[in-house]
Amino acid sequence: MATATPGPWSAVNNPSSNYGLEVIADVKVKAKRVVCRVSGPDRDANARLIAAAPELLAALKLLSAEERRDDDDPILISAREQARVAIAKATGGPS
Repeated sequence: MATATPGPWSAVNNPSSNYGLEVIADVKVKAKRVVCRVSGPDRDANARLIAAAPELLAALKLLSAEERRDDDDPILISAREQARVAIAKATGGPS
């Protein structure tokens, strides 16, 4: 399974940049911060979504692992399957 830069990530306004919000990983990699610059008309919304990715992935992992008595609930079954597919897409793993 592929590894990723751990969170937390944040969407930060950089006034000296033409990119608007930048996604910053709060870890140091070879003494440099990891920065993802997002452009386009939806750049701020996309930057916030990217910044939330570690927390979203963790929530999906919790959902997909949850086993309860209401496992016959079609909405819950569908949500778990969608979570598994999204996790696989995010991690490069099997769905």
